[in-house]
Amino acid sequence: MPFASNPDLLGTDPPVNSKKRTVERLLFVLVILSSAWYMGKNLKRGWVPHDEGTLAQSAERILQGELPHRDFDEIYTGGLSFLNAAAFRVFGRDFASMRYVLFAFAVGWAICIYFVASRLMPFPIAAAITLLAVTWSIPNYSAALPSWYNLFFATFGLAALLRFIDLGNRRYLFMSGLCGGISFLFKLSGLYFIAGVLLFLLFREQVMNRGVAQSTPRRNPYRVFLILVLSGYLLVLLSVIAKDFRIASLAYFFVPALAIAAAILHRELTTGGQPDCSRRFVFLFRDVAVFVAGAFLPVFVFLLPYAAQGGLNQFLYGVFVLPGKRFENASLPPGLVGLAVGVFIDIVLIALLYSIPPSFKKFFWLAFLATPVAIVWGRLSADVYKVEWSTIWASLPVCVISGSFLLSRMEANLVPLQQQKVFLTISVAAACGLIQLPYASAIYFVYVAPLVFLAVAAVLSLKAAPSPVLIAAGYIFCFGFVVFNLTPGFLYEMGRRYSRNKQTAVLTVPRGGKLSILPASADQYSNLMRIIAKHASGEYIYATPDCPEMYFLSAHRNPTRTLFEFLDDSRGRTERILNSIRDHNVNLVVLNENPSFSGPVPEDLKAALDQEFPNIQRTVSFEIRWRP
Repeated sequence: MPFASNPDLLGTDPPVNSKKRTVERLLFVLVILSSAWYMGKNLKRGWVPHDEGTLAQSAERILQGELPHRDFDEIYTGGLSFLNAAAFRVFGRDFASMRYVLFAFAVGWAICIYFVASRLMPFPIAAAITLLAVTWSIPNYSAALPSWYNLFFATFGLAALLRFIDLGNRRYLFMSGLCGGISFLFKLSGLYFIAGVLLFLLFREQVMNRGVAQSTPRRNPYRVFLILVLSGYLLVLLSVIAKDFRIASLAYFFVPALAIAAAILHRELTTGGQPDCSRRFVFLFRDVAVFVAGAFLPVFVFLLPYAAQGGLNQFLYGVFVLPGKRFENASLPPGLVGLAVGVFIDIVLIALLYSIPPSFKKFFWLAFLATPVAIVWGRLSADVYKVEWSTIWASLPVCVISGSFLLSRMEANLVPLQQQKVFLTISVAAACGLIQLPYASAIYFVYVAPLVFLAVAAVLSLKAAPSPVLIAAGYIFCFGFVVFNLTPGFLYEMGRRYSRNKQTAVLTVPRGGKLSILPASADQYSNLMRIIAKHASGEYIYATPDCPEMYFLSAHRNPTRTLFEFLDDSRGRTERILNSIRDHNVNLVVLNENPSFSGPVPEDLKAALDQEFPNIQRTVSFEIRWRP
């Protein structure tokens, strides 16, 4: 095993070596400082207007005394809005304030990534993995979106679980549950981490109880229970994928989950004798109960205001029912061709890594020469860029499937601690990878990429490669690709081609936070704010569709509960909106002519607004109307 030099893999105490420990600490400080510098350097670079507007308007409505889901259509669970509201109180009401809080969490997360990696591999490799994880994280898109917090708390929870594996102290299991519950409060996709951990606990029970009080009963209730649980998990996942069924979605999301379940079931069916079923149930439910209790606690505390104010039904509808509309209006399936190409290349690379005869080792150094050539080629050619992106993106299913297979094949040769750590890492990566459902744009892979790299490193630790040179070349390629080809292009071209950074203007409008954005966007929003300031009177304006940033930037309130129109109830909508406009004395409306998700303004609503607000002025993408 190439990473077996880490004593934690074997569950033994490392020898005391003060000189080595000093070097490790210096390396740790250097890595964290470098990570903080790189994330801070890119903290204000780029924006997507409706993303920033959604986060800011939700937070401001909380400061105005409103409650997510009960008083407005919060598109996430609601926890992030409270955190961003706190950021406004501390740093002031502008877009940058939310990013400052994100940065503070990200630095803590980088420290945690280092810790997690050090539990799986030697410190020099852990340092390299940490730097790779950081470069693939918030520098690519620094908006304070809840998906970043899902990544952070999944990593925090993973760290707690690794301590639990090492020490057996269930307080760490409880802490991991806390992380899962808090992650859910940021976004529904926090449940993916919880699912990944529950699968791990099924696997852990098998590992820990193997060889204890063996018996071979004719009936095995625990085995039936296990099959039902795994089948239920797969059926739920399949039902979600079926809402917008694609072959690529089935291959990318369902097959890795199937591989995880198959690894658990294979171990169950190939073990000759089993411990007493009651013992197994007690062992499993004890762990599950501690973890679930940790997950439930923050959710329970969060829901107390809803229970006291009669808003539980609105919360449940907004969190579990309303997101279903995103499959209809905000869905983007993964590409089948890109997946096929990426999987094929990954399989070829794995075959080369483990099949090249030792006599060819002297040629391995050519990989270092090929790596910069590949990076530069991807920068120059959109087609090459897409192939290289697909190769990295497809590493998630390839890693999970190959890791599940190796754990099943090498079970007898691996110590229990290593089996648990590797399975935990790939299970969490596979589950958190579901964040790309239903919108598999490139940025959604970035939200899980650090966990994927941890999983790849864990799987590589299972089987020694002929030479670490090839692995090092692969690492350098992934690092160089993101730093030179991915990050400079920002979100709009991510996953498609390299694009020179065009975000050279500063958003100078009040509350803009001086974000670096496209010059055309800076000019347009400066012009919009001047028009609104000149003609709007009163506390409220109305902006539609999909432009929540208008309210926050102009410091005006929203007369409706809607942030994105496709989430609104279409029954009686036009009359409801017109009544809200009149009730709140709105004298100015902003019409977005290029919405991201919702359709154009309905004809009957548009006609009514044209009549009621006759004065008009247009910018590039917006129409502003007001009363005389």
